[in-house]
Amino acid sequence: MKENEGQVLFAVDLTELGRRLERKGQIRKQVVQGYETYRLQSALRELLRMVLIKWKHSHGSINLSDLCQRLAENNLTWLSEDEKDEVRQWLDFLDPEPLALTEEVSDENISPDLLQMIFQKSLLFLQLQTEENVQEWLQAATNILYARIRYIRLDI
Repeated sequence: MKENEGQVLFAVDLTELGRRLERKGQIRKQVVQGYETYRLQSALRELLRMVLIKWKHSHGSINLSDLCQRLAENNLTWLSEDEKDEVRQWLDFLDPEPLALTEEVSDENISPDLLQMIFQKSLLFLQLQTEENVQEWLQAATNILYARIRYIRLDI
C-alpha cells in the first residue's frame, strides 16, 4: 500500500498470480514515477495515449468511432498478442475507476456529456489541457471512457 498524508493511492492484492501481480506493480510504478517530486501521470491519460498510438500504428489513422466501438466490445483483435496482454492489463487495472465514479448514475443517464462533467477536475483532464489539440484529446478521452463504461456495465 502506498500512503501519503492519509490518502491511499494503491492497495495491492498479494494473492494474485505472480506475473499479473508483477505487471500491475509495473503499471503502478509508471503512474507514480515522479511521486516524490509531485509529477504524477494520470493512469487514464497513459492508457489513452497508449491505445491511440497502437491504433494509429495498426490502422495508419485514428477512426475514433471504430476504436470506441471495439473498446466497448472489449475487442482487441487489432493488436498483436503481446500488445493485447499489455492493453488488457491496463484496462483491468483502470476499468474500476470510471465505474466507481459513475456507480450512482443509472445506465440510461450515462452520456459523454455527463462523463465530461464528472472528469472535468480529474488529473486526466487537467493534464490534457497541456496538449496542443486540447478539444480533440478531451473528446477522445470522453468517448473512450464512455465506451469502456458501456462494456463494464454490460459485463456485470
